[in-house]
Order: sequence, then C-alpha cells, then structure tokens
Amino acid sequence: MVVRTDARPEIGYGHFFRCLALMEAMVEAGADCTLAGAAPDYMAAEAAAFGRVAMPGGMADWEHAPFVDAVDRADLLVTDLYEIGADWQVRSPAPVLAIADPPLPSLHCDLLLMPASFDAPA
Repeated sequence: MVVRTDARPEIGYGHFFRCLALMEAMVEAGADCTLAGAAPDYMAAEAAAFGRVAMPGGMADWEHAPFVDAVDRADLLVTDLYEIGADWQVRSPAPVLAIADPPLPSLHCDLLLMPASFDAPA
C-alpha cells in the first residue's frame, strides 16, 4: 500500500495523522506500507516505521520515478490531500482509496472514506 499525503503548515497535519493511524493498523494486519509525502519533523521516528518515498514538492508526482515505481508495485494507493482529484487519481494503475472531506472534489476512486462528521441532507 502506498499512501500519498502531506503535512505542511499551510494545509495542517490532519491528513498525515489520519493516514498514520491507517498505516499503523495495516502494518499490524500484515500489510507493507509506504509513505509518499511530507511528515512533520517531530514525527520522524513514527514515519520511519514505514517505507518512504521522498516527494519533490508541488504535484509533479507522476513525473517522479520513485513514486511511479512504488505505485506500480502497490496493491492499493491511498490519497489524502486537497490537491488530489480525479485527474490525478485516474493515472494510478493500482486501486485508489480516497480519503476526503466535504465538499468533495471530483474524484476517481474505487473506495471513498469520508472521516469528517457532517449533517446529511434531509
């Protein structure tokens, strides 16, 4: 499983922390997990428990050979980042689990997880 997320002051750390919880649970269940993205410096020890793909910054992910190679070998790609939408996800050869909060962007995923609490329309 490859998890594409980031933790940066301008977007916050929530994406990273919910992905960290998912990766910890998956490793406990026997899965191999690779983190593709930025982790806060103070979480370096926790992030080191997983495979890592250093990302170049921006959203040039699909031009970054180490990322593409990791996704090519993955059985699942997890995305949790505001900048990721359908045009990005459709390029994945692996099934995509999108973690997103409302309002939802245009997505192209096999499974959607919406962890935020919100009121459903009547």
